[in-house]
Amino acid sequence: MTSGSDLHKRLRIPVGRVSASGLPIDFDAGAADLERIANDLSLTAMRRLSGSLTATPWQKAGVHVTGTLKTTVVQESVVTLEPIETDYDVDFDMIFVPEHSRLAPKKADFEDELFVDPEGEEPPEPFSSDHIDLGPYVEEQLVLAIDPYPRREGESFQTIDTDPEPEAGKKSPFADLAALRKQQDGEN
Repeated sequence: MTSGSDLHKRLRIPVGRVSASGLPIDFDAGAADLERIANDLSLTAMRRLSGSLTATPWQKAGVHVTGTLKTTVVQESVVTLEPIETDYDVDFDMIFVPEHSRLAPKKADFEDELFVDPEGEEPPEPFSSDHIDLGPYVEEQLVLAIDPYPRREGESFQTIDTDPEPEAGKKSPFADLAALRKQQDGEN
């Protein structure tokens, strides 16, 4: 996903300004960002994207960001290919820690892979400077929330028989074996 947009600049939070009372992060994406995100996510259009987030301190040097994202997207129905407009309310709940923190996910010494327990909680996201750019994480949460196979209620695919041989008159591949077994049983 592309960075450097106006939205990404506005969603860049200085870690030093996060106080115990919380740092409010309210935003509405502009037309250019809506178009860029719609293109990045292969949507027909994105009508709005807004958020109301709060950043609070977590542990000693971490930051916990919670809140709600609201978006309206237009996608093509996978059944009729007609546009469908859908509203989403997405819960945002992420923890960020300095990359040198003992709580940051550790890479294996022999590879550039992270070990993550699929049944465990989401590990904190590491950051390396005095700010956290929430833009990519907001977009990531949208990707996870938006239906990849949208369709209107009641729409479904029709079953189409593509078999060149009609059902009537089909012979099971095991029919000859069954006949042979009957013949052998009759001889005994």
